Amino acid sequence: MGQRVPEAARWSLNGLEQHLAASGEGWVALADNVVVGFVLARLAADELEILNLAVLPGYRGNGLGKRLLEKALREGRRQGARRAYLEVRTSNSRAIAFYKANGFEVRGRRPLYYAEPVEDALLLERALRRS
Repeated sequence: MGQRVPEAARWSLNGLEQHLAASGEGWVALADNVVVGFVLARLAADELEILNLAVLPGYRGNGLGKRLLEKALREGRRQGARRAYLEVRTSNSRAIAFYKANGFEVRGRRPLYYAEPVEDALLLERALRRS
């Protein structure tokens, strides 16, 4: 999916396997048995970090990304997370708007956080309330 979603973070198969083996979480969205979206997250103490979320361009705009994000946030909350955070490229205005629409706020900036190309990241965060 990585080449078809260039703004998503690139994970090697080994990196993905290590993430899942270390109690990382991940969920996928399927269409005709093909992965069309996914979210990866990890819980540390009472914080849920959204590591990567991507939806293929042809499947955007119908709430799939929101449903994936909500699944990760619900699961984090269920496991005791009190807040969620993530980093996003400063140039990824679509993702920034998506996360803001889903309750995240900009809390800081990480200079030179990304490579290929080198770019700053915005740190976004939101509280997770018990439902």
